[in-house]
Amino acid sequence: MSGNKKYYSLNGGVSLILLVFIILSLVSFAALSVASACADRRLSDKYMEQTSGYYRAYSEAQEYLAGIYEGGETAPAAENAAADSAAADGFIEKHFPISETQDLVVRLDMESGPDVISIDIVSTAGFDYDESLPVIRR
Repeated sequence: MSGNKKYYSLNGGVSLILLVFIILSLVSFAALSVASACADRRLSDKYMEQTSGYYRAYSEAQEYLAGIYEGGETAPAAENAAADSAAADGFIEKHFPISETQDLVVRLDMESGPDVISIDIVSTAGFDYDESLPVIRR
């Protein structure tokens, strides 16, 4: 009876299962990295559009201010700015569009000469709050 012993080996099956697991892991990591690269590309495109819009509006604002400081466009520029935006008590506010939802706003003091008070980025779009969840307010 000692010669009838049978030995079973799983060496071939274990290595095949391990190889399949490694290949599936590599494929899933490759898919995740491609998805991450696509998301990064979309984000960098949005950032590029935002940045180029800002510098375009800033350049327009600098040309506008150069025209005022050179003295040739003081009265017409003030009238156009008053027509475009709020002008009260010698202060002028001129808007330069950055994107559909943002403007570059230049505020000028015209009483003591054209002095720049501030250059700000202002949101022009309203914000709609999501009220779809039933949250209790007190």
